Amino acid sequence: MMVSTFMLAISCLVSKELTSHVTIPLLISLRFLAPLLLLLWLGLIIKMPKIDLQDWKLYAMRGCFIVLTQYCLIYYLSVGSLLNATVLLSTGPLFVPIISSIVLKTKLTRKIVISLLLGFTGVLLILKPTEGIINIAAFIGLGAGFFNACSQITLHKQAKSAEPMSIIFYSYLFAAVLALIPLLTISFPHSVQEIQHLPAASWTLLLLVAFGVLSVSNQVFRGKAYSKVRKAQSLSPFIYCVIIFSGLLGWLVYDEVPDIFGVIGIILIILGGVVMVLQPKANKD
Repeated sequence: MMVSTFMLAISCLVSKELTSHVTIPLLISLRFLAPLLLLLWLGLIIKMPKIDLQDWKLYAMRGCFIVLTQYCLIYYLSVGSLLNATVLLSTGPLFVPIISSIVLKTKLTRKIVISLLLGFTGVLLILKPTEGIINIAAFIGLGAGFFNACSQITLHKQAKSAEPMSIIFYSYLFAAVLALIPLLTISFPHSVQEIQHLPAASWTLLLLVAFGVLSVSNQVFRGKAYSKVRKAQSLSPFIYCVIIFSGLLGWLVYDEVPDIFGVIGIILIILGGVVMVLQPKANKD
């Protein structure tokens, strides 16, 4: 899971770089088309497992959650810092036990509640000093965490009965189709002009290729991790590592350094993850 979070941090960095060159609908469409094309190429080498008709709803549902996550995340990346964007995305693990308790009727233990309080307090400390938590951009960014949690729960259910490559391919297929809807209906004329200029920018094409490789690798490692546990929240603490990786990347690339509130917030988020792990043996996965 730590390898997956590292690739996610790099993917967020690539997304932030591309937001200043292409529109968000075009970027998100390419965000899914690039890995889908890579998977189609791999499918010529590795036989892709067939999809079970009864699982179509799950794939479509997860594809929708993935697209919504990316819209919220990339919008915030276009107006906010890399660290704050990944912090908002990392609220997904905080939403997982809450959503699971409502949808799957799983029990919220006292330690999970404590970890949630610590985690959300840390999120507030990181966001408030720099961007302010009470604004539309922050709430949209927080949506990335919520929809990411929905995606994680769906992935956990899929990982028990389907092959990792099958999950990745068909989830990206549905996501790519759904991502084309706003592209073709809202910003198509402008996007066509941008696509015509993409071949001239070789580094942009390189970033798009990196998108594909990072996305597929991230989903492969994440799918394998979820297939090893019984409850989705068991992996929640490890997803917080993306905050550390993004903080380092933000410092190296953009010279972004969190203040004392940000440092305390990161510590609280990590502490919340540790508390969630340290559950009684009866509740361990």
